[in-house]
Amino acid sequence: MENIPFFNYPALFEQRKDEYLDIVQDVLSRGAYIMQQDLFDFENDLAKYLGVKHAIGVADGTMALLASLMAVGIGRGDEVIVPAFPQPPALSICYDGAIPIFVDINKENYCIDPDKVREAITKNTKAIIVIHTHNTVADMDSIMKISREYNIPVIEDCAHGHGVKWRDNGVGYIGDIGIFSFEQSKAMTSGEGGIITTNNKHYYQDLVALINLGRGPDNKKNKKIIGWNFRMSEFHAAVLMAQLNRFPSQLEEKVKNIALFESLLDEMNGIDYIHQDKRISRSGGFLFTLKYNSRFFDLIPLSIFAKALRAEGVLVRTRDLSYNSPEVVNYLRKENIKPYCPNADIVVKEVLLTIPHHVFLGNVDDIHNIFNAILKVKNNIKELKGYSIASKVKSKLLNIISI
Repeated sequence: MENIPFFNYPALFEQRKDEYLDIVQDVLSRGAYIMQQDLFDFENDLAKYLGVKHAIGVADGTMALLASLMAVGIGRGDEVIVPAFPQPPALSICYDGAIPIFVDINKENYCIDPDKVREAITKNTKAIIVIHTHNTVADMDSIMKISREYNIPVIEDCAHGHGVKWRDNGVGYIGDIGIFSFEQSKAMTSGEGGIITTNNKHYYQDLVALINLGRGPDNKKNKKIIGWNFRMSEFHAAVLMAQLNRFPSQLEEKVKNIALFESLLDEMNGIDYIHQDKRISRSGGFLFTLKYNSRFFDLIPLSIFAKALRAEGVLVRTRDLSYNSPEVVNYLRKENIKPYCPNADIVVKEVLLTIPHHVFLGNVDDIHNIFNAILKVKNNIKELKGYSIASKVKSKLLNIISI
């Protein structure tokens, strides 16, 4: 089977080479590369697509998170609740000098557990970040109930949630602020880039000033805000606008192919997936997640199973916890914080594998090829068992030699 890479942007560029070259040439010919019509058009059109009042283009998703934390008033020493993975929100909290309070995940959908959120709230809690990931959505009904009860703002990280809807509302609409990323792995990409969404006029005005050197929507200086330069360029906006125009049809194709893949997985013991909450009215297909159960694979570890799938051309990925990242570890050590999220720990070590979203833009044969690769690995489990034992012996020998 031919490799299915996570990123194959040269091939994607080649498909629309003339279109993208014309876009770049058009922006270049106008000689103005920031805060111009391409950006304004993209912000307006994306806001309409997402169903929000305001959308603000920024340099990348991390800057979107950082500006959002500033907008809700997060400062040094404030506590911000965040799920155990993925990592970027935790880094943004650290940049701001605040304290990330890591909360465990729900064992069913791998998003933040609302019950654990409630347990983690203290007098110092100033914001809650939820992350919609693994082709699903956090329980926003429960999260917003907690938010209203404690008067704590909610920031939705929708970097993996382009086009996703919860109860017919787009993610990024439900919380106080939403952020999206257009980094190269995302469903829409300009290499880097991000967007901040909000329905709150006050947050909108402050966010524009924060990302535009202190200048608000009226282009006048906001004396209360020291702004940064987090702006999105015209090049990024123009490239993204072209993708936005075809994104709905691409999303429809992904959803159809994912449904086929799920129907195939339903016939296999030992591999499950995250089943969609009925309140999700439109899924997005990003980071489709396999749930691996080693009991059906002769107790082969997740890491060995992943290697076998990669050898068959399916370049699946494992995940790690945010608080295992070296810079976050060092930051938490200084704050004397020792996170403990047992559900997340087990999931990343033993269960979770993700498949790149763009493979679901392929045809029916591609979907069957991925399933057949999984089936082939399962049918050759005895060979894997021998490889797994050999790997463990080698690891122990290396440890002995290093002592």
